[in-house]
Amino acid sequence: MKTSIGWIALISLMAVTGLSGCSKVKAYFANGDQEIQQAFAAKAAAKSFTMTTKIAAHDDNVMETHFYVSCPDRERITLKVASLNREMIRIGQRFYLNEGTGQWHYKDVEVKDWSPCGKNPGLPSPWAMLTEGRDLVTVFASAQDKFKVQPIEEAEYKGKKYQAYAVTMNHQGVEGFKYTVLVDEQHRPAVVALGQSSLTEYSDWDKPVSIEAPANALPYPEEPGEAAPAAAPSHGKGL
Repeated sequence: MKTSIGWIALISLMAVTGLSGCSKVKAYFANGDQEIQQAFAAKAAAKSFTMTTKIAAHDDNVMETHFYVSCPDRERITLKVASLNREMIRIGQRFYLNEGTGQWHYKDVEVKDWSPCGKNPGLPSPWAMLTEGRDLVTVFASAQDKFKVQPIEEAEYKGKKYQAYAVTMNHQGVEGFKYTVLVDEQHRPAVVALGQSSLTEYSDWDKPVSIEAPANALPYPEEPGEAAPAAAPSHGKGL
């Protein structure tokens, strides 16, 4: 059975159906672990891509964050929820932040390998409610012993058909978060959903993207003993 669904209906359906329909999946998709590894390899080889994460926020709003990635070390982040807008640009070890005032500030950071390029999962957005900005396919592939992968029903999403996999955190026999991963015909990740909480779309594989430092940026005004939010994720700050 093939299902045509929007993003909210998709994560609701995933929570209800679980692993139903495994017997109908074609034989060459039987090895879910192998497919996740292939999706990870495809992402790791990409020169650029976009991740868009949607999360149900307060007051029936949707918190939507876009991550425009240019490998190896450039990323532009835009956040929108209701009337709130935020922006961040990460270039090498200098992070730029615009908290909705129009004025950009920058902070030089020591953290390395922060981008979701190559074998790295990436650093979350400074406004992350969950782990927005981290590539979960990389997490699944690099911690393979902690996740159980099983094929489920083929899904149709935005007019395209995808093979689907249920990924369950299974650490020392205890099950945790349950994800659903949609993979395209090129074995690239297309969607990662977490129950009814969030959905991340992948797009624009290897398309040109220009990410430049904003003009007239000022040093980030830190208070004594307080780290800048550009250097590490700050849950809920500014929301």
